[in-house]
Amino acid sequence: MQSITKITSRDDLNQRIGSVTHLEFLHDGVRGSCGEKLFQISVRAAGIIQVRISRREEFVSNPYTVEEYGAFHDFQILEEEEEIQIQTPKLHVIIEKEPFRLVFKTPEGQIIQEDEASFGVSWLGTEVSNYKKLQLGERFLGLGEKTGNLDRRGKHYVNWNTDY
Repeated sequence: MQSITKITSRDDLNQRIGSVTHLEFLHDGVRGSCGEKLFQISVRAAGIIQVRISRREEFVSNPYTVEEYGAFHDFQILEEEEEIQIQTPKLHVIIEKEPFRLVFKTPEGQIIQEDEASFGVSWLGTEVSNYKKLQLGERFLGLGEKTGNLDRRGKHYVNWNTDY
């Protein structure tokens, strides 16, 4: 008897987060889903936003997160057809719906940081990735105990950390 082995390419394993299918407004931000994948964007302070994304049915508690911040209420949420905006006095977070993508801006509209449009958040097997678009003059410094130059821009590194 001959067995048949299906060869799976890396592209078959790559699962992008997709588009927003459900959204609910919370006292500290928004929570929603992209199919079976969850996201929650919480305002912790005028300049601190907690972003949580998961493929599980709910988020796993982590004692090292910013949850110790008290309630912060000086923000507003605006929903439009293609995006949701969370605005604080120090920054604006734009949640694009199709596909899910985050953009952080100053109140004046200058982009601070944004997800790369083609990839954004995705999983390759069990590993999660979040691709970012580099802004002009933006640098990556440090990365813990990696050797080499302090400025990491233009280089590729694998971080062996765990976030449960």
